[in-house]
Amino acid sequence: MWDPNFVIDRDDTTGDPLIALSFAAIEDYFHPDNDDQSCYIHFIRRSDFLHWHTLDPAADGIRFGDARRGLQSAPWIGYRQNGDPNMPFIYDGGYSRGEPIACSASRVLAGPGCGQLFLPVWGAAWRCAGPGSSSTAISAMYHGPFIFFDPTKTAEQPWRRALLYDWAYSNGNDGVPYQDRGVHIAGASLERDLRSIRVTTDTLPFAYVRSSSNQIVGTQVGGEVGPIDNGAVRSDSNHLFEMPEGGITEGPSAFYNTELQRFYLVFTRNHWAGSAYQIVYRKSTPGAAFVDLKIEPWNDLAAPEQSLLRGDRHLTPNAASYGHADVFKIENRYYLAFHAKYDGDSRRTVFFKELTFDVATGDILELHETSIDPRSDISSFLVPVCRGKCAAADTNHDGTITLQDQFDFLTLYFAGDPAADFNRNGLVSIQDVFDFLGAYFDCPPKVYGP
Repeated sequence: MWDPNFVIDRDDTTGDPLIALSFAAIEDYFHPDNDDQSCYIHFIRRSDFLHWHTLDPAADGIRFGDARRGLQSAPWIGYRQNGDPNMPFIYDGGYSRGEPIACSASRVLAGPGCGQLFLPVWGAAWRCAGPGSSSTAISAMYHGPFIFFDPTKTAEQPWRRALLYDWAYSNGNDGVPYQDRGVHIAGASLERDLRSIRVTTDTLPFAYVRSSSNQIVGTQVGGEVGPIDNGAVRSDSNHLFEMPEGGITEGPSAFYNTELQRFYLVFTRNHWAGSAYQIVYRKSTPGAAFVDLKIEPWNDLAAPEQSLLRGDRHLTPNAASYGHADVFKIENRYYLAFHAKYDGDSRRTVFFKELTFDVATGDILELHETSIDPRSDISSFLVPVCRGKCAAADTNHDGTITLQDQFDFLTLYFAGDPAADFNRNGLVSIQDVFDFLGAYFDCPPKVYGP
């Protein structure tokens, strides 16, 4: 199992909302097609989730998908013919409704005893041939499930709940054009139950397997690299090269920057074991809808994207690399969570790093393994702390609020130091000065904790 994603059902009005856990898994490793992976979902009530974490690991508490709470729900991402609630769900990859991108099928993954992990299926990697493909071409939901709640929409509007996922097209010499082979990213609008696709909306392409707008090019040991379309690069112990089997674009996530009124789509390109594995992003224009991030046509090579984090030695075989990112927000600051692969090894560890935004362009400051700018250096990060405004106004952290805190804050502000981001929105602006002064004059000079 891999690619886990937690999300609270933001449209649940029960007072004890469901938490959804989506993930990818191989249903039957010993199946003749041992790459039979797909996407799955489980639910648990928030109260049960919090209680579970107080238990001994061996204790039999309520868990995700627990039949004792009636959570062994129907397979995910089916649809009903003509949207008729009296019709049964259909799981045929979207073929009968003319979907160009496969979205589901009826595989079921069973878990351990007590019915605690009855795993409803989300998609199928046993492959569904989509319309317009050759008779032997294969395309299907693959992995990387991510649910995004659009804060600009109401619960009943289309695309309030967006499912983003990786889909695979072809796996060999089956008539599919070489440049189209590999893993792409698509999205669909979910119903309120988070298990089924809205039949009145289309499944949309969000990222093609390759990008010519952000190519890999440079010098490596033994000669020049590229230019190679980003997404089609892998490496062995000696050099980087273009993947003969196609390409990989995976691990989608999305977020909305409320201050800039922009949507961001974050994803990863190139082979996961190579040094060119890297995190990229696309952004919307201010005020645009989330679906405006879709690409058109589905195989658009030139869709604009920008690098967010790639290894400083991404042209060096077996160097460190980064991928599978998600963005979370604490107070008003945005953080990137991602995994890092060690040099010369397939092992990975988890990092997080605060993000810095350009107010005028919406660009995110590119991150690096090392940098003289601490805002860009992933080895230097601002620890997310939930703090009161008075503790925050104690700029020099001496435990009291005095005139010296004003001087110290303004010094940070005019230097553009990220520590001057008082309201923690990822930007250093005049609003931070106003917010600091508001807290400064509201707080008496006494000792304040963090």
